[in-house]
Amino acid sequence: MLKHPVAWRIDSWDPSTGRGSVRSPHFGPIEFGPAQNTCQVDDFGLGEAVWVELEGEAPNFRATEVFPFCQRQPAGTELPDLEPVSCRGDVYVEESSPGEIKLWIGECCGWCCADPKYLTFHGVTYDGFEASSEDSADCVLFRAATRGEIAEQGLRVANDCRAYCIVTGHGNGRDGPKLFVVARGTTIEDAPSAHRL
Repeated sequence: MLKHPVAWRIDSWDPSTGRGSVRSPHFGPIEFGPAQNTCQVDDFGLGEAVWVELEGEAPNFRATEVFPFCQRQPAGTELPDLEPVSCRGDVYVEESSPGEIKLWIGECCGWCCADPKYLTFHGVTYDGFEASSEDSADCVLFRAATRGEIAEQGLRVANDCRAYCIVTGHGNGRDGPKLFVVARGTTIEDAPSAHRL
């Protein structure tokens, strides 16, 4: 089975039947239906970049799976104030102390990223990085946690706090593990441009 990312795009899509086709610069269109739409996406857009898994030999490939390059997130979880630091590359825990987490966000190091940022969570009552023993993540999306995620994780969220969901690996096909932080608020500030080596 072959896996082919992003060179493939949605060529046609009919939400009423759940059927469509994909095309690459060299092959297609190749049809797919509900069985291949394993993420149950109902709003593919024409020209949208997708990951495609194929079987067979060129040029007679068959699609066995089609899923979006950027996974859909639950409705109503967008956090516009955190968009400037979402999907920027690498994230490291710069500092962690009771009640505060400071993340460095950029592209692998200060030398590769002209505009790295610090994102600080204030009034932290739950630290998902500490709970997972991870101190870094890749290609993260910051959004609000859903009620279901809050219940599933057993998070306690006081009235003056918010539960944040940090989606890792976003924009690499399927999202990676999610980390959660409960905090009163956040601030974003510039980080030193040549900070990490």
